[in-house]
Amino acid sequence: MRCTILFILLSIFSLVEAATFRAPMSVSRWEVQAGKTQCWLTHQIDDMRRAGFLLESGEPLQFFLHEGHQRGGVDKASLFVDPAPWQHKLTYQQEYQVFWRQHAWNTGKLVVYGHSAEDVLASLSKGQEPVFSLLRADKEARVEVSSIRFYEPYQQFRECRQALFPFGKRQLEHGHLFFNSRQSRLSEDINQRLIVLSAYLQEMGDKKVAIVDKTQLGSKQTSWFKKRSAQIRDKLVKLGISKDRVLIPPKPATTKENIVLQVFGPDDLMQFYYRKGNTRLTQREKQKLALLAEYIKLYRSKSNVVISSHTDSKGSRASNLKVSKARGETIKNYLHSQGVDETKILVKAYGESRPLKSNRFPTGRSQNRRAIISLVN
Repeated sequence: MRCTILFILLSIFSLVEAATFRAPMSVSRWEVQAGKTQCWLTHQIDDMRRAGFLLESGEPLQFFLHEGHQRGGVDKASLFVDPAPWQHKLTYQQEYQVFWRQHAWNTGKLVVYGHSAEDVLASLSKGQEPVFSLLRADKEARVEVSSIRFYEPYQQFRECRQALFPFGKRQLEHGHLFFNSRQSRLSEDINQRLIVLSAYLQEMGDKKVAIVDKTQLGSKQTSWFKKRSAQIRDKLVKLGISKDRVLIPPKPATTKENIVLQVFGPDDLMQFYYRKGNTRLTQREKQKLALLAEYIKLYRSKSNVVISSHTDSKGSRASNLKVSKARGETIKNYLHSQGVDETKILVKAYGESRPLKSNRFPTGRSQNRRAIISLVN
């Protein structure tokens, strides 16, 4: 009976030991990988488990635990810090929130972000040790991250942090590449952004950049976007980026891996054509005006908006003047509903007095039934 109890206790003890993972003292190492866009500080725990820190330019610090390809998600995970062997046992241990980041089917890693990751990094520099507590299918596991031989790689990691680019993918994508109407020349602001982008791309050899049209509502690229995107591509090539890394996809859809640059010019948002006698806006026209309103608010907020409205010559001059005014007011009201200052919008109704084409034929009349928007400083 005593032998049976002893065997059970020994079995339980061995199971507990098997559920604790830690790099042996003799082989415990930390390694640093340094670059201009990423800094890695990693620790191999065993053949399957790796923990460490990742700092990407422009992003918060991450502390992670990767458990290998055959490991699935966890039911519950927590992270706390154990004191160094020479320190007193803490009466209170802070528990940090842990997130599961899925990578591919049945694989991923546990991650702690931002200030929590900074706390963990500081604790390791003091000889303390982070511990992941995992629950998976009613089985508990404890993964201890050793602080042995940590200090020197930590100093190298700090040096890498100081040399990182102050920007990253998210910052490079922030904001649009603005162009004035009928302008394809790159402004000084765009040139500076492309110089910064090229430095990032040269460091990140696998990244590509996709140039897309902010105003593209259909499947067809506009002529002005083609001119502008060609200028941007040529500038990046001159800055040392290979042409095959600069994509101009036929549709705005892009992959997450690409850096996306959105070209924003008003040219294709400023012309509206109407059916005979009609004063209403179609859904597509409302989308165009919403984009134009965004452009005005972001880039031309001090400009006056002039709406020049015209009709064909069918009907009386008085009724045509009334229709052209109604069309202009419809556009004005919609721009105002999208946040454009009403006091800066002026409607000029011309009726049939300024035809663009001959009114003798239907094609000419269809082009004369128009409203043209101009932005005036």
